[in-house]
Amino acid sequence: MQLASSHAFPEPPLAAMWQLSENSRLGFRLAGSTLQQGFGAGKYLIAVGDTASVVRYAWPESLKAQQQVTAQSLAAQVPMDVKFAIIGSMIDSMVPNGNDPTGGFHEESGVAGTTTSGALVISPDQPGAYSNPDTSNHVSTNHTAVDQDQRNSIANVTVMWHIHPNGQTKTHNWNQPPSDQDRKAAVPGPINIVLGARDKTVYFYNSGNMNLHMSLHDFMVTQ
Repeated sequence: MQLASSHAFPEPPLAAMWQLSENSRLGFRLAGSTLQQGFGAGKYLIAVGDTASVVRYAWPESLKAQQQVTAQSLAAQVPMDVKFAIIGSMIDSMVPNGNDPTGGFHEESGVAGTTTSGALVISPDQPGAYSNPDTSNHVSTNHTAVDQDQRNSIANVTVMWHIHPNGQTKTHNWNQPPSDQDRKAAVPGPINIVLGARDKTVYFYNSGNMNLHMSLHDFMVTQ
């Protein structure tokens, strides 16, 4: 891009205002409300030369916010009733049921969210199928809700969880952190949680590089 002149703006607010006003001429298509969307004027560094325009955001507030996400900050967003439901799923994964005669060899899972009026809904799934780590390297959830009408009432899903079971044989046991399959299936938006029934660790994950965890005790006491 060829520009007719060279400018440098040492004052960040002035630079930001100039950049927003020059969007059309420079070919940028940033919304006029950019400054209200987390990009503080003080974070701009702009230099315009004869042959190039360089716009750098040293620490855009949105990126900074992403990097400040912690296990504690995520745990604080999970309502206490949902935390107790997750513990209930862990207990259910450890006891016998029709698929798992001994307990510890199936997953439990659930979804929580709010209705259109903002009411909290906690919707557990039916138990997952039995699987033995001696003969399989995968154990899966059952995404069928125990109460489908209840599930249908959720307008905004906020938390999705499942349990990695504690069953073990003489030679094998189930991995506790999120698997590659878990990450591939992670839903954008909600807080995705795996609770390890054996190591009593809560793992937060997404489809990217999020790798946060905390003890079950800390998860329960964080508000």
